[in-house]
Formats: sequence, structure tokens, C-alpha cells
Amino acid sequence: MIRDLQAFDGLWREHVKLCQELEPVIELFYMPEVHNLLVPLLTNFLRTGNKTLRKEVCTLLAKILKY
Repeated sequence: MIRDLQAFDGLWREHVKLCQELEPVIELFYMPEVHNLLVPLLTNFLRTGNKTLRKEVCTLLAKILKY
């Protein structure tokens, strides 16, 4: 799944939707393995995404750091 998401870097609307849908349930993914795969993907979106995507990624990363 992570590789598929990384391959489609032009689909920023889908990435924003993914972040929006992950935010309310991210505390359910408390396994470090999931975070080890998800955080690098999100930081890549943060570096290469547009303003809307970066805002959603920051919100999601903040929630991950909280939990």
C-alpha cells in the first residue's frame, strides 16, 4: 500500500483524503511497524506536496506524535 501511494505523487487530492480519514482513527494504529512505514511517507508528502496536502500532513503528524 505504501509503495502504491508513493508511486502516485500527482494525486494530491487522494492523499489529502487519506490524511483526513486517518486522522480520527490514527490512535488505533499504535504499532511501531505501521508508524515506521507511514511517517516517512508523510514527511515525503510534507516536502513535495502543495499547501493543502502539507496542512493535512502536519495535522496528522502532530496527532501521531501525540499518541
